[in-house]
Amino acid sequence: TRGVGVCRAGRQTCTDGAYGACEGEVLPSGEMCNGADDDCNGVIDDDGRDGPLVTSCYAGPEGTDGVGPCRAGRSTCLLGRAGPCVGAVTPTDEICDQEDNDCDGAVDDVEGGCPDCEPGSTRACYTGPANTQGVGTCRAGTQRCGDDGTFGPCQGQTVPDVEVCDGADNDCSGVIDDGLEGLGEACAIGQGACAGEGTIVCDARAGLVCDAFVPDAQPEACDAVDNDCDGRVDEDFGAGRPCMAGVGACRRAGVLACDANGELACDARLGQPVAELCDQIDNDCDGLIDETFPVGDACGLGQGQCRGEGVYVCDGPDRAACDVEIGQPDIERCDAADNDCDGQTDEGYGLGAACNVGRGECAVVGARVCAESGGTTCAADAIDPIEEQCNGLDDDCDGRNDEGIGLLGDCDTGVPGTCSVGRARCVGGGVQCDQLVFPRAEFCDGRDNDCDGRVDEGQGTQVCGEGICQRELPRCVDGAPVVCDPDDGALDVELCNGQDDDCDGRTDESTVVDGQRCPVGVGICERVGLARCEDGQRVCDGFTGLPRDERCNGEDDDCDGTIDEGTVQPGDTCTVGVGGCRVQAVPRCTDGEIECPADEGQPLAEVCNGEDDDCDGTVDEGFGDLVECGVGICRRIVSDCSGAACDPQAGARDEICNGLDDDCDGTIDEAVPGEGADCTGGTGQCRYDGTTVCRLGRIQCDGQGNAPAVENCNGLDDDC
Repeated sequence: TRGVGVCRAGRQTCTDGAYGACEGEVLPSGEMCNGADDDCNGVIDDDGRDGPLVTSCYAGPEGTDGVGPCRAGRSTCLLGRAGPCVGAVTPTDEICDQEDNDCDGAVDDVEGGCPDCEPGSTRACYTGPANTQGVGTCRAGTQRCGDDGTFGPCQGQTVPDVEVCDGADNDCSGVIDDGLEGLGEACAIGQGACAGEGTIVCDARAGLVCDAFVPDAQPEACDAVDNDCDGRVDEDFGAGRPCMAGVGACRRAGVLACDANGELACDARLGQPVAELCDQIDNDCDGLIDETFPVGDACGLGQGQCRGEGVYVCDGPDRAACDVEIGQPDIERCDAADNDCDGQTDEGYGLGAACNVGRGECAVVGARVCAESGGTTCAADAIDPIEEQCNGLDDDCDGRNDEGIGLLGDCDTGVPGTCSVGRARCVGGGVQCDQLVFPRAEFCDGRDNDCDGRVDEGQGTQVCGEGICQRELPRCVDGAPVVCDPDDGALDVELCNGQDDDCDGRTDESTVVDGQRCPVGVGICERVGLARCEDGQRVCDGFTGLPRDERCNGEDDDCDGTIDEGTVQPGDTCTVGVGGCRVQAVPRCTDGEIECPADEGQPLAEVCNGEDDDCDGTVDEGFGDLVECGVGICRRIVSDCSGAACDPQAGARDEICNGLDDDCDGTIDEAVPGEGADCTGGTGQCRYDGTTVCRLGRIQCDGQGNAPAVENCNGLDDDC
């Protein structure tokens, strides 16, 4: 924990050969919400379980926490400050609700006591006989508490009633439709072919009904049976009704009856046919009257206007004569008729002679013909007069030329645009077009207002919208002003891209990335932060954990993005095996552990030579007394069999920072290369100057820096 969080090493002073008390050291303590790592675990204001520090909070009067509903809440530490107290319940005014609202240990201790019920509250109720609630149709009701604190009458309940035939247990006896008079008795329904017999039963909707099977009614047939069950027999065929049969003089009256084929026929005794006579009767009963005589055929007598037209009629039982009246002769008239009945028509009126009608442009030559008055007229249709035109002629046929012509209407002046509109006048038998509209300033209306032969020219363009919606539009298209829609092309959300995506004139405000959770820091310093948009880029704000010295553990301890780097220093060595099997190699960090990549040598038979030939940690065992020789990496057990003196420096080498006594002088890592040099440690406002020391087998920067503080907007890395 030394050098982590607030924890710092102290100093001991050596006095009279003994170290004194450790002064200035800072040890781990309970974590507090203060923006510092008090327990020195590398995380600020945490709960020790990878979460923020959460503490108990309560703002109620002393002695009320845990009484009645009152409870303490929880406050989460954020940026070195306690957050809101969540979940706390503090005392409130006592009311009548079966709760100790003021947390004084007494329930509903209001002045004057509590009423029987709370006004407006309800409860279930039932006033029917015992053991009937919930049986059949019987159900509980509801009582409502009035303003006086007492319950009112029971409303909405259903108590036992008289049993009726409805498929329900009305009297709540547990039996449906019991005790009904007539139930189960014999019955009959229907008529004719539909009659059926059955038993009285109970129907939930209709009450007591007869369950007899009634055959379906069939179409009525001519068979003396009421097939359609309407109480009438063969009524669809008209049996028994009066009828007539036969034709002419043979036709007689009878009644309708069914024949042997089940079909209705008229039962009548027909008359006998005789020879046809001319008497307006069908004597031979063939459906034709007087067919052997020309009765009804056209006939005529006389000529001219005196001729009469008639028809043949019977003139006795055996002949027919022409029935006609002949007219009397009259004075001849011009009417296309022979009035005097002499065989000539309209003689003496000079019909066909040439004649004239109309004047001016309406004049036409015709021929003399009869008039409706009985005289003659000129058979010619004068040309219809037309509106007087400016042409030197009498167009309206009133005997005058070009009279009354003033303005003749709109005309084309030949000038472009709106200036082409003119008014025509008749002058000297010709039309003259006077210009009515003159050039004016051009505007957007689909017309050539300035009469230069061009329409809506010079209207220019306009800039529409902001952000990604901004575009240049023409002011006039197809004779109509172009309306700017500033939101055309706008997105529903603002993106973090340095553009105004929603076209409101602001860039990257309230973007979709704002407030998203994001990682901040790397290695063991990685924490969860909140994203925001800055200069069109997604930025993650948050506090990172504190780095520590890199160790060979499979983690990025110093939070520089690289794992286990520098855990093996240049010049570091390692050995495997002992004695003659000992092999030296360069150590390496693999999968979070320091390993020595070398294989031990092969042991040999032990001989008296001052070496550990069989690699069991003892030299020349079995050849004399064993003694310990050397320290550090030179330490070994040797035998005095050879009489050779112990060389405590055998195998010694230059001291390096590796946690071993390389020079075999009894001291580990003293005065190693790289120690005592100036160095800097920490980051941000926690950065400090120090001196390199060899500690735990590694060269490290020893010094004292500031503790991380809450990050402020000051251009500095306050939380390091």
